[in-house]
Amino acid sequence: MTYRWISIVLGSLLLLTGFRPLQTTDAASIKLTVQPFFEGNYRAGNWIPFRITVANEGQDLSATVTLQAGTSFAANLELPRGAEKSLILYARPLDEIRRVATVRVLTSGAELAKVETPIKGVNAAAPVVGYISQQAVTLPQPAAPPATPKIAHLPIQPGELPDRSEALSMFDALVIDGAPLTGLTATQQQALTDWVRLGGQLVIGGTDLQATLAQLPENLRAATVGGAAPGGQISLLPELTAEQTPAAIEVRGAAGTRSIATAGATTVGVQQQFGQGQISVLGFSLSAPELGLLPDAALVWENVATLHVSTTDLQQMQQTDDVQAQQFASVLTLLPVLAVPPMTTLAIVLGLYLLIIGPGLYLLLRRLDCQAWGWVAVPLVTIVFSLGAYGYGLRLRGSDTILNQISIVESIAGRSRVRTYAGIFSPRTQTYQIKTSPEALIEPIVGGDFGGGAPLSPGQYLQDSGSIKDLGVPQWSMRMFAAEQMLDVQPIEAKMTIDRATLRGTVRNTSTEPIANAALVHGTQIVNIGTLPPGESREVELALDGGAAFDRNTGIGNVLLGEKNNSFNRAGQLPIDVRMQQTMVDTIFNPLFEPPAAPVVVGWINSGPLPVALEPMRAQHQQLTLIVATAEITLSENGSFALTQSWFDPTFEASGSNVGGPCITRFSDGWYIDVGTLTSTMRLPADIEASDVSQATLRVERDGAPTVLKLSAYDWQSGQWVEQQLER
Repeated sequence: MTYRWISIVLGSLLLLTGFRPLQTTDAASIKLTVQPFFEGNYRAGNWIPFRITVANEGQDLSATVTLQAGTSFAANLELPRGAEKSLILYARPLDEIRRVATVRVLTSGAELAKVETPIKGVNAAAPVVGYISQQAVTLPQPAAPPATPKIAHLPIQPGELPDRSEALSMFDALVIDGAPLTGLTATQQQALTDWVRLGGQLVIGGTDLQATLAQLPENLRAATVGGAAPGGQISLLPELTAEQTPAAIEVRGAAGTRSIATAGATTVGVQQQFGQGQISVLGFSLSAPELGLLPDAALVWENVATLHVSTTDLQQMQQTDDVQAQQFASVLTLLPVLAVPPMTTLAIVLGLYLLIIGPGLYLLLRRLDCQAWGWVAVPLVTIVFSLGAYGYGLRLRGSDTILNQISIVESIAGRSRVRTYAGIFSPRTQTYQIKTSPEALIEPIVGGDFGGGAPLSPGQYLQDSGSIKDLGVPQWSMRMFAAEQMLDVQPIEAKMTIDRATLRGTVRNTSTEPIANAALVHGTQIVNIGTLPPGESREVELALDGGAAFDRNTGIGNVLLGEKNNSFNRAGQLPIDVRMQQTMVDTIFNPLFEPPAAPVVVGWINSGPLPVALEPMRAQHQQLTLIVATAEITLSENGSFALTQSWFDPTFEASGSNVGGPCITRFSDGWYIDVGTLTSTMRLPADIEASDVSQATLRVERDGAPTVLKLSAYDWQSGQWVEQQLER
């Protein structure tokens, strides 16, 4: 009877709750295809996108798609019956040796589909040039200097332009020649613009140049097109005769461009600086058969793109971002709760323990005539001291979860690249859910974790929501992660003018927060500005011929933070906030990491531009942000200006029996050489290069006395290097 009533009750409950039969989807119902961008080529330390398509022929399904080429990244996907959905996931392999990227479709931890797609790493120290072209580009590929890694040349399909500038970061230059760019989305246009803004070099040619320019975002339309140019030689192609020169059309540069190629009196090539990058527009097709007659060492590449080859072991081993991330990871561990207790306190506790456990306990037991209880008293005293030490440590470490977040905001041409580094310090073994901006790319900091403990969940890095699911943190340990995104923010606006040997201008705080310890930095010179309230402007002036404020080899932090460096605490150390700021700014301006060549304004705010939160629990949230804003430079109307070596980023090419190698001098990069020939090439700063310079004086300083010293200047009209007379 009892079983009958149980059956009736259960049946009623199932009817009331709308019972449905369990729906299942087997592996055969899932169709998975994976297409890596750029034919699967990647450069270690840079993001590469994958287009993933999942079709579901079974029951409705909530799935997770994972991509692994080192760190595992994921996205959640709803797959109704009969649905086919595509998504883009990004991987960032940290080495060149990976040959396979693995994509899986999971539901409730069960694997429904798996695809392994081949990938190939290019030399991380070599430049990478991408080609978007309908026909094979006949322009000879740029050759790498002797004894340096070979330059990588990769074809790109027009549909492979990604939605994020981070996915283009592996390319030093992009060549677009006659390829249709119709259908570019707003996000693709923004990604291409941001890539140039951050240093990318865009070269545009083709037979239908006007159509290509019209399809580009407005900031990249450096020219319009005129009629046919007269026949004859083109200055950019001096190696070709008039009969060998391809047909060209007139190119009319926009404001701020300069001519880089002429055919007679007609301009057929212009170049414009945008942010840290540049756009070159050429009025002839780079697929013209005539260009195949050019020698490998043709001058055209020297004038349309600067391709740096990493020459230091550090740059060849890791990308700059990864080396800097490890430095910033050390900043995250600078928490009061992680500080070593004062040595005086430790000495007192240890001395008291030895005093009690030794003569103190003996004298007490003898006075009480209880020496036989020594075997009990000694363990009890040890336990009491252990509990006391644990309680003291718990009081120091606290019982609150701490989220420590530092950010780097690099502003240029109206937008900012934001990098955030965060660490979670947990007083107990805990699994956390982390949420940041949905558009941010989030990843772990390799080798940056602090503390030990048993291995826990590494977390699932979800790219569809900018979050980390189930990140395990052992007790009294810290786990770290990084996030990156381009934002429409520019907290500091700096407009400067070069007037003879003086750099002067206005610096304005465009944010809603005070900016502390603001300063103008150029090369090894500093002008302190102080605290800038929101909306306030300050006039700034820097003597370009003044002395150095700091030595590049010892760091900028000591000078930039001023009196803060004299505020030592009782333990004889700098306060934690000063040490954090000093490490951050020294990392950005480290000469090994290609510090800013143009004048920049730096400052600090106590909030993060990218939100980071732990869900659903609360935590003590500490935030510190370093702003590095590149100044906009113009020339004064008097037509005279002086530039120090800090303005130049020279390239070096050495040949001979004992050519030495790169070195870092007090003021700029250099090269030491014993036996051989060294060629150093310098260009005017981008903001100044478009000006019409009629006369220049170069002062050369050197150690030792080379037997032969030659100086040549490039003539843009003739396309030739012209040797100059030297005054000794």
